[in-house]
Parts: sequence; C-alpha cells; structure tokens
Amino acid sequence: MSYFTDITQAAITDLFQFQTPAVGVQNAVRCVGGELAAWEYLRTDDDGNHLIKIYDATSGTPEYKTTVYAMPGRDVFCGLFSTGAIPSGDIFAADTVYYRIDYT
Repeated sequence: MSYFTDITQAAITDLFQFQTPAVGVQNAVRCVGGELAAWEYLRTDDDGNHLIKIYDATSGTPEYKTTVYAMPGRDVFCGLFSTGAIPSGDIFAADTVYYRIDYT
C-alpha cells in the first residue's frame, strides 16, 4: 500500500530530528499506523544525488523495502508508511529539517 496526500492541504506541525546521515546509521520514526519506518544513507552518485535504503523495522529486525533518492520536499519513505518525513533541503545540510506528515 502507498500513502499519498496533497501536501498543500496537509497540516504539518511536527518536526523530526535525525542523526547525521552515514553508511550504517539508521534513522527511524514510529508511524501513526504503528509501523516503525527506518532509512539509511547508502551513497552519493556522480551527480550529487543521495541514495538511501528504506526499511520496515516494525518486527524489531529491519526488513529491506527499497532504495530511493532522498530529495528535498519529498517524503524520504516515498509514501510506503502511514507517516512520512519530508526534508526541507539536502539531507546533509545543517539547516535541513524534516516535516512529519501523517497520511491517515
């Protein structure tokens, strides 16, 4: 299942704080639907785009879901969970904040 919403109509009031992205460092959020969504930096490609891995850690053991590019303004979890985290800028920028969005 994928979750999507019109971000211009969403009430986004909470912010997430994550550790600095690094290989082997997983950042996770408890979703409104009870899932535990996690992401981990993988590498930066030749064009400067950051690849991240997405995991479902609800069972206690992270289960790999997919690999995607982390893009400013797009949910890092790509709508795969009932809660998303939308970065305001580059995931390595010191001033980037992550907006919480609940899809349900």
